[in-house]
Amino acid sequence: NMAAADMRIVTAAILVESGQAAPVIELRSVGEDGLLRRLSVSGWTIAMTRDKPVDRGRRVILTFSATPYDAHSSRRMYSEGSRARELEFDDAAVAARAGYRMREGEHASTEAALIAGQEILGSRAPRDVRDRWRTPYAGVQIAQRVRYVTAEDPYAGRIEGIDLIAATEVYSGPRMWSRTTLLQSAGAAAGPLHFRQSMAAMYGTNLDTVSAFLVGGSWDTLGPMSVYGTRYAEFRLDKCAILSGGADYTLRSWELGVRASVMRAPRLRASGTMFEISRRAAGIHFAAAAGKSQGHTTFAASVSAAIFRP
Repeated sequence: NMAAADMRIVTAAILVESGQAAPVIELRSVGEDGLLRRLSVSGWTIAMTRDKPVDRGRRVILTFSATPYDAHSSRRMYSEGSRARELEFDDAAVAARAGYRMREGEHASTEAALIAGQEILGSRAPRDVRDRWRTPYAGVQIAQRVRYVTAEDPYAGRIEGIDLIAATEVYSGPRMWSRTTLLQSAGAAAGPLHFRQSMAAMYGTNLDTVSAFLVGGSWDTLGPMSVYGTRYAEFRLDKCAILSGGADYTLRSWELGVRASVMRAPRLRASGTMFEISRRAAGIHFAAAAGKSQGHTTFAASVSAAIFRP
């Protein structure tokens, strides 16, 4: 139960793009002792987290998540920019994660975690993929974060400063597989202008349709994983590099923005641009955008807000 002294924060957003919509809702409770509890819904994934301080600068983080439908965006596949319904299948997933985070000064932290999970694939999935995920998997993750950020706007998905995350995951199951990710974001303001830049580099071994990196999407909240002008999870890759940049101009309560991305992967290249207009009114952030990539036009929109309760 949440104590009366807990600070409760509710954040909610609806993310929309051509052909689909996804809710992102989080209830966060922060206790006087530093205990943090989170209950979140992101698309079809429900997650519960308990984040407890155990010593100065050290925390234990336990998370359980369940995705009863459309895990890893299995119900929306693309091939050469077009929807490929013949490749789609049902996938449900559960996962448990136990992490230990150590803070190394004001700007850096390291986290080590144990992860275990189970995928439940439908009969339309390829036979070899179903066989590969028939048994549970387990693995370890090591992540290092360096963050020099003086201001952050989660609604617009932007920062002032620089944020760098490097992570490696190694799993065992019917076969070993791994993923290594480097994510970098930066931003700076100059009067009514705000400039943004991000980079992502991913490398995986023995990945398949289920475990591949899901790349693509035109929402700013995706951060370095965005490829502006494309749809969410339009690409499933085992190796990839993305470079994105953009700028926003503030005019009273309105903002006009432009974005561009370039993506490179083995035997695949993509680029895209996007124009966005956004507005804040009564504590609610509205954004609408239109982008283009590889001859396809994508429309994206979002509505987000937050409520604080002592």
